[in-house]
Amino acid sequence: MNRIGNIRLESLELENFKNIAHGNLYFNENKKLERGVYDDEDISNLLCIYGQNGSGKTASLNAIRLLQHLLSGTPLLPEHFDYIRFGKESMTIKANFLMEIEEDKYYLEYSVNLASKGISGITKEKLSYSKIDSEDRKTTLFSYEYPEDISKTFLSKLERKESVLYCYTASMETTNRMPNSSPTSSIFNPNLLNLSLNALHVSEEEKTIIYSLHHFAKFRLAIYSINYFENNENLGIRIRVKNENNAGYISACSDIFVPFKPFKLNKDDYVVFEKVIRKINAVIPSIIPGYQITITESYPKNIQSATNGVDFVLMSDRNGIAVPLAYESNGIKKIISLISGMIEAYSNEGHLLVVDELDSGIFEYLLGEIAYAFDNFSRGQLIFTCHNMRVLEKISHKNAFFTTLDPFNAFVKITNVKESNNLRDLYYKYIANGLKGEMKCYDMVDTSKLINSLNMEVDS
Repeated sequence: MNRIGNIRLESLELENFKNIAHGNLYFNENKKLERGVYDDEDISNLLCIYGQNGSGKTASLNAIRLLQHLLSGTPLLPEHFDYIRFGKESMTIKANFLMEIEEDKYYLEYSVNLASKGISGITKEKLSYSKIDSEDRKTTLFSYEYPEDISKTFLSKLERKESVLYCYTASMETTNRMPNSSPTSSIFNPNLLNLSLNALHVSEEEKTIIYSLHHFAKFRLAIYSINYFENNENLGIRIRVKNENNAGYISACSDIFVPFKPFKLNKDDYVVFEKVIRKINAVIPSIIPGYQITITESYPKNIQSATNGVDFVLMSDRNGIAVPLAYESNGIKKIISLISGMIEAYSNEGHLLVVDELDSGIFEYLLGEIAYAFDNFSRGQLIFTCHNMRVLEKISHKNAFFTTLDPFNAFVKITNVKESNNLRDLYYKYIANGLKGEMKCYDMVDTSKLINSLNMEVDS
C-alpha cells in the first residue's frame, strides 16, 4: 500500500483565467516554503477573498475546481475551456503544495496549460518537487508538452527522457497510447497513474507524491460553489463512501447526497450516514442552541430488513419540538449542508474546504466566530469568498486577499498593518483612496447618478 502524505494547498497562480490576466493567491507561509524553509509558527489555515461583484473572487474557486478535476484524473468539461480569457488562446494554472509525511516535508509545484485554439486540449503539464530543509535540488518528476507533430503520443516527448517515469512508460507506448488531445491529465490519467504506482523504476518517494496529490483531490478536497446553495433542491448532507481493494488502495470513492426529504440508503451507507449525523449533532448546538437532527425511520425494523435498505426522513429537533428538516429556513439548511465539510477540514490535517460566498445566509456574528475558529485552531484549511466584513475584524490581516481593478495584479494583501488597526476600516479606506499608490480596489459608485437612475417613471 502506498503511503499517503498530508497535502496543503499553498499558492495558486492564474494567467489568462476568465477576467484575470494574472493573479496570485497564497497562504502566509508560502514564501518561506519557496526558499525551502519550514516554520511551524507561520502556518496559516484560513484564506478569505474580498472584492466587488465580478472582480475575480469566484474565478479563483473555479480554478481550484479545475485543479480537482485534473489531480483526480477526471475528464475536463467543455466549460473548463471557456475559462480562457477572451481574446487569448490559452491559460495557465500553477499550484504549489506542501506535503507532510511523518518527519519529511516536500514542496510540490504543479502547472498546467489549456488551449482552445490550434492544438486544443491540455498542452503542457509539469510536476516537480523539492525536499524542505534539504540541500537537494528541485526534481522534475513528470513533464510534457505537445509537440508540433501531434501524431506522436506525449510519452515519446517527455522533456527529461532520463526520468524514471519515462523509462517505464515509454516501453508501454505501443499498448497504452494516449489520445493526442486528451481532456484528462496525463500523469493523473487513471491508466498512467496505475502504471506509475506499480512501476519498479519509480521510487517510493515519487509514488508517495503522485498518490498523495491524487488522494487529496479525490477524498480530502470539498468545494461548495454559490450555485450549490441557490437551488433549494441542492441542500442536503453529503457523505463520502470509500472502498479499499485487497492491496489497500482506495479502489472506489463516491459522494452520496442525502436531501432534506424522505430518502433511502442501503444498510452499509446508512451506518456511515448515522456516524455523520452524530458528528453534526456534536457541533450544531454550539451554533444553534438547543438544536439537534434526528433520523426517523419510515418503517419498522422487520420491514426495513426485508427491503435491504433503510427508508427515513430527517427531522429538525429544537428544544424537543420536532419538524421535518425540509421545512426549515434556507439559512439553517445551508449551515447543516456545510457543517460536515467544516468538521472534516477543521479536525483533520490535509483536508481543504472551499466555499463561495460563505456569508450568504449566515448571521454575521456567527460568520465571524467560524472564521476566528479556523484562523486560530483548525488543523485543515478553509478558503472562502465573502462580502460581509465582520470577518476582517476576527482574523489576521495576513490571511485576507482583496481583488483589484488591475487584471494583471488581480489579488493583493494589505501590508504594514499595526495591531491597533482595524482591517475592516483599512479596507474601507483603500476602497475610497486606492491601495499601493494608484491601484484601485473598487470601481466607485456615483451615488447621485444611482439615485437619479432609480427614480424613473414606471409604465402603468
